Amino acid sequence: MDGTTVEPQLIDLPPRKRGLAALWTLLAVAALVGALLITAVPVTADTVVTVEAGDSLSEIALAYDTTVAALMAANGITNPDRVYMGQRLVIPGPGSTPTTLPTMVVVVQRGDSLSGIAAEHGVTLSALIEANNISDPDTVHVGQELLVPGATRPITPTGPVVVAVQSGDSLSAIAAEYGVSVSALMNANGITNPDLISVGQELTIPGSMPPATTLPPLIVTVQSGDSLSAIAAEQGVSVSALMEANGITNPNLLSIGQQLVIPGRFAPPIYSIDYGPVVVDGRGWGHGRGMGQYGALGYAVDEGWGRDQILDHYYGGTVPAVVPDVEIGVRLLSHDSERTTVYLSNGVLLVGGLMGPWTVVDAKVVRLVLDGDVDRYRVQQGSSCGGGFTDTGLLIESPVARIVPAWPVGSAPSSTGGVASTADGVAYQLVDTATAGLDQTLQLCEGATSATWYRGEIRAARYGARQRTVNWVAVEQYLRSVVPSEMPSQWSEMGDGAGQAALEVQAVAARSYALAEVRYDYAKTCDTIRCQVYSGRRSRSGSNGWDHEALATDAAVAATAGMVRLLDGVVSRTEFSASTGGHTISADFVGVPDIGDDVSINPVHRWTDQIDATRVADTFGLGPLYEIEVIGRDGYGDDGGRAVEVELRARDGNRFVVSGDRFRREFGLRSNWFGIAYGPPDAGASFPDPQVDEYRVTNTYTADNLALIEEAADHLQMTVPEFQRAGVWVVAFLHGLSISDSDPIDPPEVAGSEKVTTAYFATDGDQQALEQVAAGFSLTGAQAQQVSTSVLVFLVGLAKDAGR
Repeated sequence: MDGTTVEPQLIDLPPRKRGLAALWTLLAVAALVGALLITAVPVTADTVVTVEAGDSLSEIALAYDTTVAALMAANGITNPDRVYMGQRLVIPGPGSTPTTLPTMVVVVQRGDSLSGIAAEHGVTLSALIEANNISDPDTVHVGQELLVPGATRPITPTGPVVVAVQSGDSLSAIAAEYGVSVSALMNANGITNPDLISVGQELTIPGSMPPATTLPPLIVTVQSGDSLSAIAAEQGVSVSALMEANGITNPNLLSIGQQLVIPGRFAPPIYSIDYGPVVVDGRGWGHGRGMGQYGALGYAVDEGWGRDQILDHYYGGTVPAVVPDVEIGVRLLSHDSERTTVYLSNGVLLVGGLMGPWTVVDAKVVRLVLDGDVDRYRVQQGSSCGGGFTDTGLLIESPVARIVPAWPVGSAPSSTGGVASTADGVAYQLVDTATAGLDQTLQLCEGATSATWYRGEIRAARYGARQRTVNWVAVEQYLRSVVPSEMPSQWSEMGDGAGQAALEVQAVAARSYALAEVRYDYAKTCDTIRCQVYSGRRSRSGSNGWDHEALATDAAVAATAGMVRLLDGVVSRTEFSASTGGHTISADFVGVPDIGDDVSINPVHRWTDQIDATRVADTFGLGPLYEIEVIGRDGYGDDGGRAVEVELRARDGNRFVVSGDRFRREFGLRSNWFGIAYGPPDAGASFPDPQVDEYRVTNTYTADNLALIEEAADHLQMTVPEFQRAGVWVVAFLHGLSISDSDPIDPPEVAGSEKVTTAYFATDGDQQALEQVAAGFSLTGAQAQQVSTSVLVFLVGLAKDAGR
C-alpha cells in the first residue's frame, strides 16, 4: 500500500448516491444488450441509509414506506437477515419499481419442506405456493424446481466440476445437491437413461463450481419473555418446524438461555479480519545524514573512487583542510556515577587537580571518589582492580581530578611526553602513550578481573553530585580506536586494496566530527553511538584479551593525519551512518543519491521486519487495526523517500498519526526509510485464501483511459472505485446468463501512472463477482477488473447515446 492512495472504505464509506440503483439499471440494460436489444430504465431519486445496531430489513422497510422485496431488489440482497451494522442501503424512491433480475430457481432436496424453503429465502409460504401454482403444499418432491418470488438469482460461478458417483446416489439427488436440473446433468454427460449410473462414474456438473463450504446453522438464544411462537414468527419459520428441528415436544417448555436451531437458516459467514503481522520493508541503517559507510566502500571498490572524491560527494559544500593535533576529552558513559579506578602495571601513578599540583600514589591502583556535590575528590589506593582500597588522606580540590602514568626522570624505558613536578619539587617524566607499551598505559578497571587500556590520561569530573569518568587523549591517538570501531578494518582488503580508501574516508569524517563536537563542560564527546564508538586501546577479562586497534586503520589515520572538512571556514560536523539505503537526506549537507550503498556485502541496503499487529495497536492505545499507511515522505530517493508521517487506522474508526522517527524508535527499526504493508490484501494477481472481509485491486491506466472512466463514473454519480465495482457486477451478471463455459480472453495491456485502488467486500458479494469474472475468462484479478471497467464504459456510452 505504500505509495498508493487507498480509500479506507470499511472505516469511512463514501455516499453511494445513485450508484447501486444505477448499477441495477445497467444490469438490466446489459441483459437486454445480450439479447441485441437496448432499453433504458428510468432512475428515480433514492435515499441512502446506514444500518444501525438492532436494525432489521423489515423495520427499515416500514420506516421508509417501502417493502422488504423492493429493498432487497434495490440492494441485491438475497437473504433478508444478512444485513450488518454500517451497511449502506438504497431506499427506492416514491413510485420506483425495482429492476427485476432473473427469478431465483431452487431445487427441492431431501428433507426440504415448502415452509422451510419459504423461510430460507425470506418469502411467505402463500407467495411460494402462488408463484408455483401448488395446490397441495405437502406434495413437493425431491428434484422439483421452484420459483422463489422476489428473490434474484445469485451469481453462479462457471467452470465444470467433476464428481464421482457414490453408493446410494441417484441422478436426481446429485442434480439437487449441485442446483442443476436432471436434464442438464444428462445432457452434459451424454446420459440417455437416468437410472443407469454406476458407482465410481465421473459426472460433469454443468455451469457450476463446487458447493460452497457449509455454513453453520443459525442458532438463537431464548431470552426472558420469549415464546416459541414469537421466535418462529421473528425468524420466518413455523412453530412445528422449530419444534421438529430442536426435538421439542411441548412448545410451552422453554428456558432462558436455551439455544434453538432455526431450520433452513444459516449463521452469516465469518470472513477473516486477520491480515497477519505488520510487514515493514525498509532501506538502510541509521539516520542517513552525510557519509554512508557501506556506500563509501561501494564507491571505492565498485566505482574506483578515491578518498577525496567520496568525501566531496557526501559532504557537498565542504572543503578539505589540515589542522594540528590537539587533546580532547571523551566521556566514558558506562562509568557514569561510578568511582574512577585506574591500574598501572609498570610506572608511577601521579594524581592532581586540573592545574596541579602532582602527587605520587605509591600503589598499583588509585581510586578517585567524588566527595558530595562540591569540587573535591578523595584519593584511595590498592593493589588490584578487585579491591582492598585504603584512604590516603589526600584530597584534590578541583573541578577535575587527573591520573597520569609517569617515570622518575632519567629512568623512562620509552619516549616521554613532558615533565611534571610534585609539590616537593621531584620531577617525573610523563609517558608518551602514542608509543608506550601496554604495561605503561593506564588501565581503567571495570571489575575485579576486567579492565580497558586507554591512551592518554584518565580524569574524574563532577556533574552535580554525580561522578563522571573521562579519557583525555590526543585526537590522532583517539582515532586509532574510533576508526576500526566504526568501520571494519578488513575492508582494506576488498577490491584488491581499493577498500583502504573507505577507511581513509572514515578517518577524515571521524576527525572532523570529533573536533566539531562540544557536548559537555568536562568533555568534548562521548564513547558510544550517541557520539562515535570509541573502545580504547585493548580490553581484558580474566585470561582473555582483545585489541580495539588494527594495522589497516592505523595506516588510514596516519595517511590522513590532521585532515578535516571545513564548512564556511569552520570544522564541519561530518555525520555518517552505516547505510543510507540509496540516498542521503538533506540536513547540513544536500541529500545525494548513494549508488555505492548497494555494494554486494551490504545486508541492510534493503531489509524486512515483521511486527505483531496487536503490539502495534497497544503501543498507540488503539483497538484492533484495520490498516497502516505511510502518508508523508521527505521526497529523497525511491518510493518518495523516508517516512515522515504514518497513519494507523483502527476498525472502530479511530485514527492515529505518528512520525516516522517515532515509529522507528518504538519498534527498533533500522531506519525511517520504510514502507508498511498492513490492511486488506491485494488480489490483483491471486485471490486471498482463506477469504478475508475485504481485498483490493489496484489498476494503472493511461491518462486518456482514466479520463474516459472518470467521465462514465461521473455520469452515474459514482466514484471511480465504485464504478470499477459496478463494472465487475455487470460482467459477472452477463457471464451468469451464459449456459456454457467461456473461453479465455487476451488480458488487457496496463500502461500509465494513474493508479486506482478499489475495495471488494465479501459481505456485499463483490469478491464472488470478481472471482467469477477472473475464473470465467482466465484472468487475474487486476485484468478482470480492467476488462469489466471497459465493458461498463462501453455500456454507459450506449446509454448516453440513447439520451439516458
